[in-house]
Amino acid sequence: EFSDFNAVKDGDHYNVSVNVTNTGDVAGKVPVQIYIAKPYGDYAKENDVQVPSVELIDFGKTGELEGGASEVVEIEVDEDLFASYDANGAKTYITMEGDYYLIAAQNAHEAVNNLLAAKGYTPENTDNRMDAAGNEDLTARFHYSYDANTFAYAEATGMPITNQFDFADINKYEGRGDNSVEYYSREDWASVPMLERLADKGVAKLMPVLPSGCGATCSHCTGSASPVYRWSAPD
Repeated sequence: EFSDFNAVKDGDHYNVSVNVTNTGDVAGKVPVQIYIAKPYGDYAKENDVQVPSVELIDFGKTGELEGGASEVVEIEVDEDLFASYDANGAKTYITMEGDYYLIAAQNAHEAVNNLLAAKGYTPENTDNRMDAAGNEDLTARFHYSYDANTFAYAEATGMPITNQFDFADINKYEGRGDNSVEYYSREDWASVPMLERLADKGVAKLMPVLPSGCGATCSHCTGSASPVYRWSAPD
């Protein structure tokens, strides 16, 4: 059981601690995973900064605990893990305006539930889309402003960090013609990936997305028009 979660900023890192109690009868060890949840607001959506709901950033582990015994696990989390790479706007590492959460959990699923609990969600008010109640006491919230400077320089060299290979993105390549790629986006889960099941194979493959009513003689099939590709997955 996790309790007494605490996270305090100390210079360029956060000191995180959580009390772990063995509530069973058998001695054992348990890992403590620390996750971060970053804001996904207007700036992230407008500049296609893709951040996950929760992200594992550090972990610790208890020693062997006898039944009923407890241990405080302490973990030092570097602040640069709060930064996200913005390839389209600032073209460097940034923090975005909004609330950041540090979360203690035993797995990512539990971390998401703890985050949702901190935001006031329960299985009841989400029509049971949450399969279990989270524990908001295992979260700590910190507010950051937009900052494209603090994490924009390499620690080892002091050189600015920025894009070097924009041309490798077909959408930014000057010689791409009318070729383009539609990327998977957190903002619109449903419309970008078209997942189709293929027999009983276990491998996803890239398939062209054809216009409704397309026939074998249309410009997409004959190659005279540039196809749009989306991922298709098997059963």
